[in-house]
Amino acid sequence: MKTRITVVVCTHNPNPSIYKETIDALKSQTLSLEDWELIVVDNSSHEAPPVNQMTDLTWHPSAICVRESKLGKTIALLTAFQMAKNNLIVIVDDDNILEPDYLNTSISIADSFPQLGVWGAGNIHPRFEVTPEEWTRQYWYLLAIREQEYEIWSNFNSPQISIVGAGMCLRRSVMLKYVELVTSNTLRSSLDPIGQQLNRAGDQDIHFTAYDLHLGAGVFPTLKLTHIMPAFRLKEDYLLRLVEGYVYSNHLLNMIRNNEPITTTSIAKQFFQRIRPWFMPPRERRFYQTAVNAYARAKHDYSNILQQSKMAHP
Repeated sequence: MKTRITVVVCTHNPNPSIYKETIDALKSQTLSLEDWELIVVDNSSHEAPPVNQMTDLTWHPSAICVRESKLGKTIALLTAFQMAKNNLIVIVDDDNILEPDYLNTSISIADSFPQLGVWGAGNIHPRFEVTPEEWTRQYWYLLAIREQEYEIWSNFNSPQISIVGAGMCLRRSVMLKYVELVTSNTLRSSLDPIGQQLNRAGDQDIHFTAYDLHLGAGVFPTLKLTHIMPAFRLKEDYLLRLVEGYVYSNHLLNMIRNNEPITTTSIAKQFFQRIRPWFMPPRERRFYQTAVNAYARAKHDYSNILQQSKMAHP
């Protein structure tokens, strides 16, 4: 069988033991090593030990660890995409533990559904380091946790389909188009995490890129992985930053993709936004205000970009 898959792992200051589990799960894949390559991108990590020394990659004949000094997951992905040789790309986060048949299943889906350009895992199970408090449950969707019993796919934008970066599979044509889009609009590189900024819309941008090419997207329960959840991800301060990044980047993505004009919020809506928090419990109020501020920041940043573009091209 001809090599068909490029596995991409982008990492920034990974937890050594969790990162090792990620690599060990790749080592345990049932797909023959000759049929896939592995690209690890050290995205400007600065903590010891160096990523290229954390775990041995010599077990794989086509594995490489490269360093990208410019911080940002999108930048790291572009680095890997420019090196990828194969027609199918699988993105693995540095806290993902793939089931042993993940790569084989990815190939099976690619062969069975030629109309799809991107697809992802239907079952992403959390492995919590500590028992989560019940109030956090409403935010678990932001932690890429899901359990789906049936496959669903479509060749047009469907609210039922949401593909996350953990275990995302995409065809080379989608990868190349996405590289083109990011290269032509650098604002897109801010849609993914950058250091402590927990932006979350880069996955959606790749997802929508498949539609740009008149290809479909799908979620499959046969694709399974475990997502490791350290204790800090269940703290309020982290979840607040996650909500901020999610709202900011998704609104920014909508404005970029839809060329959405900047509109002024009506007086009535401004009034409602100001009085609504008065009737909320303190924690809910903090999350609400964080989302409102993130939306306003997205509008402000997009407006600045438009203004700069007009000045550059009068």
